[in-house]
Amino acid sequence: RTTETLFFHVAFSGNNLTVNEEQANKIMSKIRIAVEWSFGKVVNLFAFVDFNKNQKLHLQPVASYWQIAAMLTNCHSCLYGNQTSMYFQVPTPDLE
Repeated sequence: RTTETLFFHVAFSGNNLTVNEEQANKIMSKIRIAVEWSFGKVVNLFAFVDFNKNQKLHLQPVASYWQIAAMLTNCHSCLYGNQTSMYFQVPTPDLE
């Protein structure tokens, strides 16, 4: 009823979920939202990586752009904090 891979855990689905499955979906939903905040910060800081608006697959080095934008966003988070670290109440690391 759930799909797990090395990288993804897909929410439980169906009409007859157990209490444990519903609770797992609720917990995962909160984490999923926090992950979306991180992607949103990358796009807010580096609008050119917004795939739907700007990226041209096979015409531009899309993966390289995203990796660089994500790394620089991580640096920005280390200096100025981010919504995800505040939500989970953990400090961001230093750049050193």
